[in-house]
Amino acid sequence: MLLAIKIIGIGTGGDERSVTLERQSLENFLVSVERRAYSIAFASLGHREDALDIVQESMTQLVARYSNKGSDEWRPLFYKILQSRINDLHRRRMVQNKVKGWLTKFRNKEDGAESEEDPIENVPGPDSTSPHQQHERERQLEV
Repeated sequence: MLLAIKIIGIGTGGDERSVTLERQSLENFLVSVERRAYSIAFASLGHREDALDIVQESMTQLVARYSNKGSDEWRPLFYKILQSRINDLHRRRMVQNKVKGWLTKFRNKEDGAESEEDPIENVPGPDSTSPHQQHERERQLEV
């Protein structure tokens, strides 16, 4: 078994036997989908730990939000949750890569050290002048 999720407190009422049956039914469902879910996540993400995390988060969300639904609804709900989590991670990676790409423009290509220029120092002010130009203008006014 790849993942283990402890299922507690499911069921909307009734006796302990029905809660135990619901819990066992949900555990059996999760065991039945875990390998395929991992394969889908790994194929999409290409990273073992990320795939395991996504599958575990999807299972946890299914248990927390949809354990009271009928067992025939769990499969489509689970795979929809899984796909949404995968898409969310792809979006996060895309944003991170854009930020990293922007930051690498300000790195020295030869030794990997940051360049002397601070990117914030080159951002124009509200009147479209650079901070350096604003500083020079203020210095001239003082003289």
